[in-house]
Amino acid sequence: MPSTTWSRMRSIVLPTPRDSADKEKNMFTGIIVLAVAASIGIVGSVVAVARDGYRAIPTRTFTRWS
Repeated sequence: MPSTTWSRMRSIVLPTPRDSADKEKNMFTGIIVLAVAASIGIVGSVVAVARDGYRAIPTRTFTRWS
């Protein structure tokens, strides 16, 4: 009985090479997805500025008479 418990604990604590490779693959996939999302955001910003023009935020505002 103790050997079964120890082998079960060892399998939980120590990752197998396949598990390590899967985690590495999942992390790489996550980084790729993040890079693609960042690229899409940058391209979208550039396209919006090219289409609409750059609008500076006014440093001073005036009250409206309406």
